[in-house]
Amino acid sequence: MKKSLVLVITLILILCSCSNDVPAKEELPLIANPAITAFLCNGQDVQLSISAAPEVDAFDSIQWYETDKNGDVSAVIEGANSLVFAVPAFDTEQIRYYVCKVSKGKRTETSTVFSVARTGLHVVTITTVGSAITKENWLAASLEIDGNALEGEIKGRGNSSWRFPKKSFSLKLNAKTELFEMPEHKRWVLIGNNIDNSLLRNYFASYLGNEIFTGHGWNPSFVFVDLVIDGTYWGNYILGEQIKIDKNRVDIKDISKNGIGNGGFIVEVNRYMDEAFSFVTDMDVPFSLKDPDEVSEDIQQYVQQVIQAAEDALFSENFTDAETGYIKYFDVDSVIDWYLVNEITSNLDAAFRTSVYMYYDNTDGKIHMGPNWDFDLSCGKGITKETSLHVQNSKWMKRFFQDPAFDAAVKARYSQVRTEIANAVNTMLTEMAQSISVSAQLNNARWSVQGDYADSVDTLQTWLNARLAWLDTQWL
Repeated sequence: MKKSLVLVITLILILCSCSNDVPAKEELPLIANPAITAFLCNGQDVQLSISAAPEVDAFDSIQWYETDKNGDVSAVIEGANSLVFAVPAFDTEQIRYYVCKVSKGKRTETSTVFSVARTGLHVVTITTVGSAITKENWLAASLEIDGNALEGEIKGRGNSSWRFPKKSFSLKLNAKTELFEMPEHKRWVLIGNNIDNSLLRNYFASYLGNEIFTGHGWNPSFVFVDLVIDGTYWGNYILGEQIKIDKNRVDIKDISKNGIGNGGFIVEVNRYMDEAFSFVTDMDVPFSLKDPDEVSEDIQQYVQQVIQAAEDALFSENFTDAETGYIKYFDVDSVIDWYLVNEITSNLDAAFRTSVYMYYDNTDGKIHMGPNWDFDLSCGKGITKETSLHVQNSKWMKRFFQDPAFDAAVKARYSQVRTEIANAVNTMLTEMAQSISVSAQLNNARWSVQGDYADSVDTLQTWLNARLAWLDTQWL
């Protein structure tokens, strides 16, 4: 009995001592911190503001400071003693940082760091109406591009890339519009280059297609922009042309409007097979009809027959025959140029996985390879190496190279443009990286990208130069 009483008393004493260690209730914040901490001031003043938390009636003191990106104070801003601070616009491309310190009684609190930037890039501001942006449905949106007001819709885009916090988007404007000297159209894309720290891989491929490997079909153009959605800075993006049948893009007649025999279509090698009509060839190549995306069953059958007939000719016994072989079904020059752009960059998806586009033009009755698309997993990203022929060893392409004439034509085309490619790697990329460097810094801070931006660009250029040096041993 005595032992039980002693045990109970001991437990009570332990519980009492534990209650003395309960931490005090955490004090509520003084500042209702804003969600937005990055602003763009390309030629405009910017107003920064904080507000008191609901439990705080007023601050005893308020002071704004200039800081570094970590919030360490570098200068006191004289006269900046209110909840709102107007940052004058500045002419040089740079990022400036600010914080606000407030006090209430014995407590002092510092705001989040405000980043105010002049990047020198175009600014695209999008305001949505209603719910969140999804991949499934178009959402009404108002756009402002360098002060020009537009109306349209927005939705998410991408397959695996949609999982990342920094999303890519599709835009559908209410009226055909010219953007940044790119010909008018309703459909545009905003690509986030989420896994490409250099931000340059898609742009580089576009440059190759539009400036070097020219003359064999349209390729999309891109312009670097800063994107703001619903008041939140989203980062550095490329705004560009979406692949569509149109006089200003893939200039062929639309089979859904002109009928079988009088129109063409665009297809994609697409392992996701997530379009309205998809099929698999006899060689197990998955295709999706991209444009027009909704057609009758007889047109679906016709599309599949055209692709299958081309594949059959490519893999036939007499596939090099000029009258019955692959030359009858393919625009060979477009195949060569498409191949070189994707092999030079060692584009992972181009090995007939996904984003391999081609179109059928009824006027010549041939399949044209391209346009080029989706190079985020290229130039050393992913599993490809600078010392291997990645795309050449894929379905269809491997067969093309079994024709000695095709192999020779690839080598001749590479030799023809080799100097231009080197200039693009070492001059164009350097200049473009410099032009977007401030935006890249702001983007990297927004998405917590580790490492120095200049190092990412150097890594890309080093890889491409090594790639070209190795390809020279194969093709020159």
